[in-house]
Order: sequence, then structure tokens, then C-alpha cells
Amino acid sequence: MPTLDEPYKLQKEDVEAFKLIFDYLKHLTTLSSGSILLVVTLAEKFFANSPFRGVLFLALVSFGWSILTALLSMAVISMNVGGGIFSPLARKAFAWGFAISALGFLGGMLLLIFTVVGQYG
Repeated sequence: MPTLDEPYKLQKEDVEAFKLIFDYLKHLTTLSSGSILLVVTLAEKFFANSPFRGVLFLALVSFGWSILTALLSMAVISMNVGGGIFSPLARKAFAWGFAISALGFLGGMLLLIFTVVGQYG
């Protein structure tokens, strides 16, 4: 496998792997969007005067960041896999977007759990 500074010619197995990764990113985007909608819907009722509203806001930002970076990774996959060559810039953008989207979702969930436990625990 070449380094991230060299173009990479995709094999058939790579294309199948990218299809699975694309599906993973779609699910991550759906879960993050649903989390934002759920938090916004329930925040006014359960966290109206909470000292944890700032943490709740950070969770929303984290979910939003997860969505944006997942969409970036999905766009990179869509634009590069069909051509059969993954350029160095595309590989770096995909790797960073993929990692940050997963960490953004995980961070959002942890902040949301912290908020609920802090408020009611």
C-alpha cells in the first residue's frame, strides 16, 4: 500500500470496501441528524433552566461537525472511486473527514450523556 503522498489505483476489493464505508457514513449522518432533532425537541422541556445548556450546545455542535465531515468524506468517495485512482489530496481529505466524523459523533454522544447524568443523576 502506497503512502498518503502517492496516488493509489483502486482494486475491486477497494471499491467494495468504499461502498461499505459510504453506507457507514450515511448511517452516521442519519444518527447525528436524529440526535440533533431529538435534543432540540426535548431541550426546551427538560433543560430550560439547566446549568448544562452550554454542554448541550457543544453536543449539538459536535453532531453538526460529524454531519459536515461525513458529507465531505462521502463526496470524496463519490468523486474518486468511479475513476479508479485515489489522489493523495483525496486520500488525506477522506482520512481526516472519516476520523473527525466518527469522533464528532462519539463526542456528541458523550456530551449528551454527561448533560443528562449531570441534570438528573
